[in-house]
Amino acid sequence: MECQASYQLEKGITLLRKEGLLGFIIPNYWLSTKFDKKLRKLVFQENKVIELANVYSVFEAAVVDTLLLILTKENSNKLQKTFLKSIDRNLKSIPERLTAIKNKIGHT
Repeated sequence: MECQASYQLEKGITLLRKEGLLGFIIPNYWLSTKFDKKLRKLVFQENKVIELANVYSVFEAAVVDTLLLILTKENSNKLQKTFLKSIDRNLKSIPERLTAIKNKIGHT
């Protein structure tokens, strides 16, 4: 993840009140880069992820694939499963993408 996006996500979590909600549309590559291990630990082990959805190019001019991340500042110290949902990457129009996102979020 570029430094700015990583910083914004970390800062958002830091400023978030206990049991508060935080939502971001961010590049998805922080999930697998070696440089973002600390960020993944912060997101997945020190907070509770409510939604994680790969939405690819949600903006027409986007040059990176993106995901929706919704989390709450809650550390239960329990092992938790996080499911990565994905919409069809071949959907081209914004209305199709928004409908697909709406249908994925909140459904397991």
